[in-house]
Amino acid sequence: MILEGRVVRFRLSREGKAALKGLFEKPTISALVECVDELGAWIHHASKKRVQVGQSSILMLLKWDYFSTAVLDYAPELPVAREPIGFRSQGIRSETAKEKSERQIDSFPSLGIICV
Repeated sequence: MILEGRVVRFRLSREGKAALKGLFEKPTISALVECVDELGAWIHHASKKRVQVGQSSILMLLKWDYFSTAVLDYAPELPVAREPIGFRSQGIRSETAKEKSERQIDSFPSLGIICV
């Protein structure tokens, strides 16, 4: 699930409530997720709008252990159509088993004549 660029409502875990005591009044917080990495979700705590290019903003790391659930609006999209990959025939084909057996029947090795 891609959380980046979405407003997400996080429910703090017990560890999160203890570690972030005094920062949040409620056990749930809504925030815009700027990015995620192996540490957790980097959120805009003060605003739910994206920062314009050239402006600075303070991000807060909400560690994975600090929340128990995340709720967001989700609308599924159609998958992107992709062209099939593989090799295409260019008019060259290999000899079939039937054609090979017919060629062997048409050969006369005793006379030194081979019909191809």
